[in-house]
Amino acid sequence: ESLQFRQSLLPWLVATCAQADDIATLQKIRQAQANINFNVLLPSGSMPLHVCAKHSALNCAELLLRLSADDQPIVNEPDQVGFTALFYAILQENDDMIDLLIGYGAKLTSTLKPSEIGMYLCNCVKNNQFNRLKAWHRAGADLDQADYDGRTPLLLAVSYNSLECVRYLLENGKIDISWSDSRGMTPMQIAKQRGFDSIVQLLSAYANEQSK
Repeated sequence: ESLQFRQSLLPWLVATCAQADDIATLQKIRQAQANINFNVLLPSGSMPLHVCAKHSALNCAELLLRLSADDQPIVNEPDQVGFTALFYAILQENDDMIDLLIGYGAKLTSTLKPSEIGMYLCNCVKNNQFNRLKAWHRAGADLDQADYDGRTPLLLAVSYNSLECVRYLLENGKIDISWSDSRGMTPMQIAKQRGFDSIVQLLSAYANEQSK
């Protein structure tokens, strides 16, 4: 009965350690209980690695990944709503966590369709979430990926006159500037029509560079 009670407390204890990045307690749990499986479903519907990613608990995340690397990799395991630790690391805009997860084999496409990735990229541009856009790119997203409606991040960036995003996309992605929206308008045509002169200059410079 005492053992069952301790077992029932384990998920809560592991979740608390993950939230606080308390690697010392996590190590003590491991030493006290041989062959422990940390890859358990928590009451929240997440697994410990997801909690680590949500709370930027880098040390605990590294331990969990290392312990599972040989027999049953957990890096691409989704939680109950279908999101992986890499997705949560992107939301936190945590470069170190993103790099750690990718180092253990995390891939965006393990749970996300290309058009879904495009949707998230476009949302970043639309909501002026520049750092999150960079986080998606760091995690391996194609910056020219279209969303469900065929819109690319560049089309949205031009439409919203987001000079910072336009510059980043052109400097860091292999961008097709001839891609048109549902009205048949290219990024250059949109920029000229709306008088976004600085964006016109960026697009012109990019086009000239690509033609060399």
